[in-house]
Amino acid sequence: MVFRVVVWGPGEVGGATLRAAHASPDFEVVGVKVYSPHKHGRDAGELVGIGPIGVTATTSKQEILALDADCVIVTPQFTAALEGLDDDVIDLLESGKSVVTTAAYHNVSLPNWYNSARTPTERMRVISRLGAARNASEQRQFALVRALTAVPALDWLTNPLFASVADKRVPARATPERLLRACRRGNTSLHGAGVHPTFMVERLMMRMCAALDSVSHVRFVEALDFSYAPDGMWGGLDVLGFGREITEIDNEFLLAKAGDFYYGDLTGNVGHALFGTGSDAVRIERTLRAIPAKHDFRVGSTTIRKGTAAVMHMSHRGYRSDGHHFFTNEECWFLGLEHRFHGADIPFDELPDPGGYSFEITGAPATIRGQLSYDGDPESSANPITAASARMLLDAIPGVCTGEPGIIIDDSTPKYLVAEPISLSSAFVTTDAVIAGPAEDVIALLEAGNNVLTTAELPESAVAEACRTAGATVYTGSTDAFMIERIVMTMIQGMLEVEHIDLTITGPGSDPSHAWTIANIARTRFGDRDVRIEREPGVHHGYRGDHRFVTITHRDGTGPIDYALRVTGAPCDLVARWEIDGPIDPSKLLRDAASAVRAAAPGILIDDPAPAYRLDDRLGDVGGNGH
Repeated sequence: MVFRVVVWGPGEVGGATLRAAHASPDFEVVGVKVYSPHKHGRDAGELVGIGPIGVTATTSKQEILALDADCVIVTPQFTAALEGLDDDVIDLLESGKSVVTTAAYHNVSLPNWYNSARTPTERMRVISRLGAARNASEQRQFALVRALTAVPALDWLTNPLFASVADKRVPARATPERLLRACRRGNTSLHGAGVHPTFMVERLMMRMCAALDSVSHVRFVEALDFSYAPDGMWGGLDVLGFGREITEIDNEFLLAKAGDFYYGDLTGNVGHALFGTGSDAVRIERTLRAIPAKHDFRVGSTTIRKGTAAVMHMSHRGYRSDGHHFFTNEECWFLGLEHRFHGADIPFDELPDPGGYSFEITGAPATIRGQLSYDGDPESSANPITAASARMLLDAIPGVCTGEPGIIIDDSTPKYLVAEPISLSSAFVTTDAVIAGPAEDVIALLEAGNNVLTTAELPESAVAEACRTAGATVYTGSTDAFMIERIVMTMIQGMLEVEHIDLTITGPGSDPSHAWTIANIARTRFGDRDVRIEREPGVHHGYRGDHRFVTITHRDGTGPIDYALRVTGAPCDLVARWEIDGPIDPSKLLRDAASAVRAAAPGILIDDPAPAYRLDDRLGDVGGNGH
């Protein structure tokens, strides 16, 4: 199926998404919405540097609404939610177009400071206290508004005064019910996507949590050098707080509160994924502090004076209603290596320049900690975060456009697929499931009509024949297989191309076989198992034809099990390291797969690392019959 898409705002991320969509056989770009009058009427391909594509960019919202399209990719400025974006999104949904966006729709059920401000005076009060004035005139206007809204008891008097200006300048956010009605009317879906939020935590971290029996706390740190950000991105460095006086930067500053639309929403999603917690049972605390510049310097068009903000450190902490602190997200944004800041007491080793992501998952029976970064030229036009953002948006479109209408969120629960479906000579299919130890005769169990879950490395041809004989299904798993087939294969989803996966595992034990895992990588990555495996002591190489696509090395060691990964590809290499401090019980991974084994068609069941999505059950079912 080819999806007809519109790109709404072809800036940094939108432009990359437009280029990727045009280059893909899975998408047809049928429209592009621009904001600048000088871009109106131009070929959209020329605007993003790929030459004419036969699509004319327009500033007209009505022209976009009139198009025959499956999905609109919305990539606005981070303050767009304060400026009436909801009205555009609702109109798009009601016109029969699903929406995938990087904007503030990652968790529409979660109350925050802005969507809770319903009256004109409440909205003017909170906006006037953000420190968002861009010039002296706006400073005077905001000071007047602060004075007029200082006494909440007088809101009844000021509401009529502010009604017209508030609706124009700071319109109220649409309620979840309003967004759901728009989905119902248009038979469409809405999904907030991106690298962070969505990919890094809701998908990758939550999938990693599945290795543990229980999780008590997740800490995630994003450390990025914003001196490499495109000039003017998100309104410019000044809007984010860089170059401001240190005293201006506090928990009520614009960046901190705008962060609620992303990292606050993310925090609620983590509580929901880990504990099934509803949005009304999550309390979120935010902090923002700035670290001063050591000297005067310039970044793009912005001058940073000594003593003004050169580092922004923002944290969001999530608490359940019982007071349990379950999640911490930290944003460490700095300008240049001289002001490098990766957080205090970071969970893992120091991140490489110019930054990346570090994490710690505290649980039972183990703690998992590590880091991930992109190894490329930070000054290259091929920004890996931008490229990954485009990939996340496009990857979401099939699931969003073909699923049930409503608000869609990432689904981190384990998913499986039958890699080798079996054609049966009889109608008999077993429904039992047996967890078999490595020493048991798995083939005999299958031939006796049992579905089998095992940690044993199995001869594939004999397994397939046994499944065919009795109509059984088999799933084999282990800690290493989980980390490779589910976690590594999730990590690479943000890359445009993957040439070679190089993983070194250091831990106790003998030299295990990874042949089954390499075959499964080929199945999920390339859609087949046409592989050749060469093995030497401690090393497995996987080939497709003459191309070596994976190398897995095992080194004997003591202490935590350590995984060191380098993925060679485009737009640059991915580098990750993580360790498991404590024992992982493989039988837990098998139990997770038991219901899938019982429900699956006969054959060989494997992990399916592909992105998965589901309706947000915190909002209820909007009904409908699908798209």
